[in-house]
Amino acid sequence: MGRPPQRNRRNNRRGGSGGGGGNGGGGGGNRHRRFRGRNRHQNQQDIPNGDGESLSPKERIESYLQSAAGPRQSRNGDQSQKGRSTPFHVNSAPEVAIEFLPALFAKFPELIGKIPWVSLRGTSNPSVPVALKKTQHWYGENYVHLKREDLDFHTLPDNKARKLEFVMGDALERRAKKLVSSGYVGSSHCMALASAARQLDLKSNIYLRKAPLSKESIEMTSAMKAMGSKVKICGSERALRWSLGWQKFLSKFFRIDMVSEGGGSALGAIGYVSAMFELAQQIDEGELPPIDLLFVPVGSGATLVGMELGRRLAELSGLQIIGVQASDDRFLEPEHLERLASDAVQILNRGLRSKLNAVPKVSDFTIDRGYIFGGHGQTPAFLETRMLRLLELEGIELDPVYTGKAFFGMCEYIKRHKLQQKSILFWNTHSPFRRSDVADPLDVKTLPRRIRSWIREEQHMGRLVDVAKA
Repeated sequence: MGRPPQRNRRNNRRGGSGGGGGNGGGGGGNRHRRFRGRNRHQNQQDIPNGDGESLSPKERIESYLQSAAGPRQSRNGDQSQKGRSTPFHVNSAPEVAIEFLPALFAKFPELIGKIPWVSLRGTSNPSVPVALKKTQHWYGENYVHLKREDLDFHTLPDNKARKLEFVMGDALERRAKKLVSSGYVGSSHCMALASAARQLDLKSNIYLRKAPLSKESIEMTSAMKAMGSKVKICGSERALRWSLGWQKFLSKFFRIDMVSEGGGSALGAIGYVSAMFELAQQIDEGELPPIDLLFVPVGSGATLVGMELGRRLAELSGLQIIGVQASDDRFLEPEHLERLASDAVQILNRGLRSKLNAVPKVSDFTIDRGYIFGGHGQTPAFLETRMLRLLELEGIELDPVYTGKAFFGMCEYIKRHKLQQKSILFWNTHSPFRRSDVADPLDVKTLPRRIRSWIREEQHMGRLVDVAKA
């Protein structure tokens, strides 16, 4: 046969959909489609054991992971795992990786191979929410528990791993070589992305917009550079959009994966679908009383969408989920939430035997607004006092950007609606920045020029006195 038409050859080089990524050159797109096709038609229900019988769900998972082990050519030329029907795992041994599978896969093993995933959390026993007893006077005649996400993550220094397990799995499946994302200075999402990219031997570009500076946000920016990320500070929203637009254009020709800000994509939402199965299991096993209301901070909307889908799949019919908007993010528009929910349902329906038909509508999402307090990172004095008091009494640390505002919003919601005898869960998504995760100490001189200029301005006004002069 002759050479295929130019148009077909161009399509063959194109990568998978979503995230703006793509495969470039060398026929990588053909390998990509065969890779996905193998997953699409593989029936996990029909894997026989040695006696010709069907395997149990756990055995199907074990068989799947064991069959996935094969030589793979790494970037440095070593033979590691190639020819898998699933992305490789950071916790690479199959008998180990099965311990870290998301609860969603344990409930629906048929989803394995249909939804990309890579192990980043490194925990097999999710932490049980703790009762808040020493601050009972804030909650009236209600019973409040708090979920600590920071106890569930060991591989990444941030709770964003719950989303990135699926986002990064998709990037690996599409053979991405570089990740691009954005956020505010001090973004925990960007910090987690830089760490995950380093662990998975990928490059990363981080674009940051201006936000109120603190020593921690400066240290996090320094840590991203120490992890090998290329960090750029954008002085305006227009500059940020131009930089991201250029990278999205390049992703048509190179293996670049565009990661949504805050992990706010349909794949990121799948991480919190799985979280609801963890919650349901803890309730079923008596580790936690049945929950009436769940409060969670929302920014990109993916956490709220994932929890609502997970609530339906896990049959937690008595649970109402309330998102507290704590930042002036632009992702909570009704159309965005509906589109995010629709995309997440399509991803789940790739492998579910019982398909999800009803996509959550805007009316299904409850968002309590009014706790932005002047903008992203702006923290009034009374909120700092409340956060400090919670730390003293309960030993719980909140962040002033999202969780501190959301926790205050929950307390105000209880008062405003005069709730009584309700079982309430606050989902604390904050994971404190662990300086021990970064070997190199803070070196202000290695920071981008623009942020050094901001530091000098702040120090001239008598702030950031605990940071070395830039």
